Amino acid sequence: MLEALRRVARVGSGELARELTVVVTEVNAGVPLAEALTRRAAAIGLPPFTRTVDQLVAALDRGSPLVDVLRAEAQDARDEAKRGLLEAAGRNEVAMMVPLVFGILPVTVLIAIWPGVLVLRMGF
Repeated sequence: MLEALRRVARVGSGELARELTVVVTEVNAGVPLAEALTRRAAAIGLPPFTRTVDQLVAALDRGSPLVDVLRAEAQDARDEAKRGLLEAAGRNEVAMMVPLVFGILPVTVLIAIWPGVLVLRMGF
């Protein structure tokens, strides 16, 4: 697992790669991998990252396959993102209907009724 973290830290770009570089540096200095990951997760304070690190540390302690743990965490992250999008869409649904109800709908009704009103005024 340490070699995979080294590779991601070396090849990757962005904040996660920088944080993993710190973890690899700590491990090279003699800190156990589980402790370095836990410290970095506590320092970042990002709940999805903390959850993933907790699952990885538990898998390392039990000796269970990391692939299954990472696959399950990735699926959980996707589900959480999907749930967040659905909640945001639900909150914005009313805001998106305001222009329709107060703008487009009255204009459509006016266009439909206006010719009839003109014909009635002219005396058919």
